[in-house]
Amino acid sequence: MLLKKFFLYITLICMIAANIPYTVLAETETTTESVVSDSTSETTTALIDTHGIDTDISINAEACILIDADTGVVLYEKNSHEVLYPASITKIMTVLLACEEGNLSDTVVHSENAVFGIGEGSSHIGMDVGEEVNFEDALYGILLESANEVCMAIAEHIDGTVEKFVDRMNEKAAELGCKDTHFANPHGYHDDNHYTTCYDMALITKAAVQNEEFLKIFSTVDHTIPPTNKNVERYLHNKDKQMRPTSPYYYENIIGGKTGFHDQALNTLVSYAGKDDVKLISVVMKDNGAALAYEDSAKLLDYGFSIYEDKTLVASDSYTGEIPVIQNYKEKVYDLGTVSLKLEDDYTTNVPSFIDASQITVKPQLNENIQAPVEVGADVGSLDVYYGDYLIGTAKIVAATGIDAVPESDLEHQERMENLKAFALKVLKIVGIVAAAAAVIIILLIAYFKLRGGRRRRKKIYSYSGRYGTAHKNMQKRNNKRRRVKYKIRIK
Repeated sequence: MLLKKFFLYITLICMIAANIPYTVLAETETTTESVVSDSTSETTTALIDTHGIDTDISINAEACILIDADTGVVLYEKNSHEVLYPASITKIMTVLLACEEGNLSDTVVHSENAVFGIGEGSSHIGMDVGEEVNFEDALYGILLESANEVCMAIAEHIDGTVEKFVDRMNEKAAELGCKDTHFANPHGYHDDNHYTTCYDMALITKAAVQNEEFLKIFSTVDHTIPPTNKNVERYLHNKDKQMRPTSPYYYENIIGGKTGFHDQALNTLVSYAGKDDVKLISVVMKDNGAALAYEDSAKLLDYGFSIYEDKTLVASDSYTGEIPVIQNYKEKVYDLGTVSLKLEDDYTTNVPSFIDASQITVKPQLNENIQAPVEVGADVGSLDVYYGDYLIGTAKIVAATGIDAVPESDLEHQERMENLKAFALKVLKIVGIVAAAAAVIIILLIAYFKLRGGRRRRKKIYSYSGRYGTAHKNMQKRNNKRRRVKYKIRIK
């Protein structure tokens, strides 16, 4: 009975300690994850076609493409995945890699292989064997004058051999998503195993114009290479006539371009143009004459700029969500609850006319570890806006509700209460262990004394049997004998 009362008291103490009141702020052990209510948080894939827009443009080239340079959205295409020879528009990839991998202040030395290994009839700027030129000046020679020998020298300077650099070109093409491209040299001189498509060249150019150094060179009309150890200064002029105001092929909104030609490729042309906040890339391949290539490029660019208009793609009230808010105190993280989210404004942007809100998907990108206090309107993340697989812009996500920081005195009180609870639980744990051990000892003692008492009783019985056992047996024998005698007398 005493043992039962003991365990009952221990149980009551544990229940009381577990319910000690304290401030409701849960300490989090790991970084909080954003919790957002959004049914369209994942992007979907949509195939992009010519969109069924009526247009009167007629392209002479075997293949072409027009894309938005910022988003990659295809605006127009004709045989854009047909495998063709690129000729010198190859040099866009060469200079992009040079800008990424090279050092603009280096000195490039032209080897015998660079000068004489470029093929008969190659375009060049007359570099001599052993001639030294500044790395950046060499890149101007490549993009403005399409110098094949400088491409070879740059390739050797970056990777030691032309072959290794060409491998790098192919690796970069694959990285950019090109599926129908294979380079055999860094300049575009004809090789049956050197090919690409309009679509792949658009991808390459889109990546290239995002490089500031490349874009600076790409958009240059004239440049002078200072005297070298072998030659006097060289005056370079961009071969793309779209960029020269005095040319009949000048295009007012042009930013940069690269021409290409050889007998198998015919004329190729990549153009990069901008108007207002719209940037476009056009690629034409296998055009029968430079004049037609410029004409096709202008048609594509004019068409592209004409179809853009401002549209509201995501209304401000179409997105809602919430995000956890935390507060740090003495190397601990406390969860203060959540704040509601909304878009700061309607997301309105300049897009091609064939895009509308029904084709849009969104994906929130919320900031991590939002710290209190949070005011209404505070920037807490962004909403990526997609058309198919194309990211076309971002909208700002802000807090629709606010939350104050908890005073440090309250956090200090909570910390004390938590420490007290932890201490009480620790004491109860020790008491519980001691009580359990005591109970085991008591049970063992009871069992021991019971066992000992039983042995004493059995010992007394054995002792009586030993003392009186013989007389008892003799008495039993006499009684049995008397019974037998009596039995015999009765029978007689």
